[in-house]
Amino acid sequence: KEKISVEEKSKSIIVIIDSGINVNHECFEDKHIPILESNHLNIPFKRKIVAIENYTKGKVLTKATGFVDFNFSENLNGHGTACASIAAGALTELKWLKDISRISDSKIQGANPFARIASYKVFGDGVTVDKSVEVLKNSLLDAMKKATLDKVDVIMVSLNNDDLSNISSYLCDPVNMGGYLAMKENVVVCTSSGNHGDNYYTLSGGLTPWVIEVELCNFGGRFITQVELGGGTQIKGFDSFMDKDVDYCELIHWSDAIKAVGTSKGKEVESKAETSQLQKKKMEIREDVKGKIIYGDGEIKGRIKELLNVNVAGILCSSQIYDSRSYELHRPVIYVTKKDAIKIQKYIDNSNRREKKAKIYQTVYEEQKGDLCKPDICAPGEDILCANKYDAQNMYAHYQVMSDTSMANAVVAGILSYIKTFHKDWGIARIKSAIMTSVIKSSNAAVLAMGSGCINPLKAMNPGLVYDISPEEYRRYLLSREGELEYLALMEENIEGEKILGMDLNLPNFNLVLDKASEYIFNRTLTNVGCPKCTYKAEIRLHGRTFRRFGEEVQEAFPGYINISVEPDVFNFSNIEERKCFKVIVRSSMALRDQLVLAHATLIWREQKEDNGITVSSPVVILSTNLWKKRPSNIRVPRKRKVKQEIGATPKKEKQIKL
Repeated sequence: KEKISVEEKSKSIIVIIDSGINVNHECFEDKHIPILESNHLNIPFKRKIVAIENYTKGKVLTKATGFVDFNFSENLNGHGTACASIAAGALTELKWLKDISRISDSKIQGANPFARIASYKVFGDGVTVDKSVEVLKNSLLDAMKKATLDKVDVIMVSLNNDDLSNISSYLCDPVNMGGYLAMKENVVVCTSSGNHGDNYYTLSGGLTPWVIEVELCNFGGRFITQVELGGGTQIKGFDSFMDKDVDYCELIHWSDAIKAVGTSKGKEVESKAETSQLQKKKMEIREDVKGKIIYGDGEIKGRIKELLNVNVAGILCSSQIYDSRSYELHRPVIYVTKKDAIKIQKYIDNSNRREKKAKIYQTVYEEQKGDLCKPDICAPGEDILCANKYDAQNMYAHYQVMSDTSMANAVVAGILSYIKTFHKDWGIARIKSAIMTSVIKSSNAAVLAMGSGCINPLKAMNPGLVYDISPEEYRRYLLSREGELEYLALMEENIEGEKILGMDLNLPNFNLVLDKASEYIFNRTLTNVGCPKCTYKAEIRLHGRTFRRFGEEVQEAFPGYINISVEPDVFNFSNIEERKCFKVIVRSSMALRDQLVLAHATLIWREQKEDNGITVSSPVVILSTNLWKKRPSNIRVPRKRKVKQEIGATPKKEKQIKL
């Protein structure tokens, strides 16, 4: 209800720590934004883009394949530009968007189109990290320190920080240490959580309570391209952007589309299994594939550009559902799931040449109800239309569609900057509490995969109550973790004083690994930031869970031997900033050592009003010790991760767990 001028809205600054940005892209048009004057920022344009800095120049091994990229602060690979456009891109009209069925509006914009952007480049294109990990960690930390000194509002980091070791420290990680320093200066840090599935052990990135961990969900919609095989089988394709139908064409396998150098018919290629790595390099695309639809699996991905150059009618490519994906517009490249890929292969194998054909339909935009993926918070991150590298020869190449946690992280960064516009004095704890307790929940999501839920920006603006944590309380929490003391000392922090255990840190969620019949108590404090005079009543909502056992869907009720209560369960507030303390008590009447138990409940503080009362929701998750031990043997409790110089956050060998 509060109105703020454009001048006030445009004071918010988001730092994009990524691969740089393309400042000339049309989505960064800034005529609607007032000129910003600053004494501490390097402001080249004074409007939308307020800082461009390069932390990679001269800091890379000579072996790096993309060495030239490190000499420029601009973006050459497109990832940083995409993230910046999603977070704070200006309102832009794309008339050709109307070519896509079911899209009613041809205008796009970022999550907060009024926010300004500061780009701090810490990695480049096609770089292989060898022994320069420490240098890269320092570059990232230097960028975060500079952003904190610049007094920005939000720092967004979407990097591949996945390799773990078993050192029991959060602060050895540059994102966590940089986030700690930023938290003390009231700067919010958000980071992506990984692109490797929705299991509870696949989390990576910002595992500390002062960093916001973001995962993707598909609230909103997806671009769907229907494929029809000659036998009438319908297959739903994705990651494509077709503005018209492609009529029935001959369908062939990738192995029939190539030939060995020096042959005309490719007879030497008898099977994919017989094609060695050396032979692959000598394979050419056959000239007679023009006008045909080509199907292939992993091998085809590296040859897509060559196939398009010979004017194939379309390309069908199998893809993992959790692949980090991006695709350029108006290219007849359609990805299908592994399950549908098997159908296509069977159709090709069991049909004669004349019958083998397929048809590709115009892309349709389908609304989605939303499946949630991982904590702390989720945001739309699938099929996001965003800026691409600038190409003066092709207007369609200015944009791309991307799907991964980096996109979701950019959405959250924009929303966080907008919330900070209205609540300038709020720190990371209040903002994190506001977005986590006001989410859109999905009943069909696994509890350990969903975090609190999907971000709801309108409700997060006025959360009613928040779980607040001071910088001093974060410091005292770190005192309870021996591995952090060395790093606290390096930052000249006091390493003496009373400790706060994890269960007593004032977080907006409740998580417990339960191993015996006992009673566990969470101590929490709520701060009123809504109406001066209001009453809230607590309720515990117990959830069953649905899972598959031996191929069948099984529904399981909440365990009857676990009891959750709240004391006290009613609060009467009379002033803004008034604080009230309460306890959440979890009692188990039996030991759970030999059982596989996952219990999920929600604590809801409901404002006592006739209509439109505010609700403040927090997840309660209980695991048995045995279930915790059943995670893959190579998974360790999250301690330390090194920075890998790649886009996104895709775990390779060891993955992190957040509870």
